[in-house]
Amino acid sequence: MLVTGGAGFVGSHLVDALLKLGSEVTVFDNLSTGFHDFVNSDAKMELGDCRDILALKEVVAGQEFVFHLAAHADVRRNMQTPRAVWKNNVDATLNVLTSMRAARVNNLAFASSGIVYCGKGSKETDPLDADSIYGRAKLQAST
Repeated sequence: MLVTGGAGFVGSHLVDALLKLGSEVTVFDNLSTGFHDFVNSDAKMELGDCRDILALKEVVAGQEFVFHLAAHADVRRNMQTPRAVWKNNVDATLNVLTSMRAARVNNLAFASSGIVYCGKGSKETDPLDADSIYGRAKLQAST
């Protein structure tokens, strides 16, 4: 199992849960918001960035499942850096998918956020209508 963004808060808890289930887990994270200390010592840690497709292809090869949690998640500051949000959320997701296709990995869990509902709802059945760069990038990456 590969967890991109596995050194973040949510990712590190996912890694712990996967390890408890007996899975072998590789964490791929650039530590821009995560912390090496969050990563369970039973997981293999690979320092890298999903915007680096060559590094990503190396770490995806041989995996059976990818949990893609890596993202530029600072919703409050994303209007100041829209290009960075796009590169981190859309371009990086395309790199994950491209790497998976090259390695013939067919299983993906993609993490998003309630922000894709534009604050008008919070259920998966509500219409998608993000009003932030982060929300739009998450919607774009998932289509």
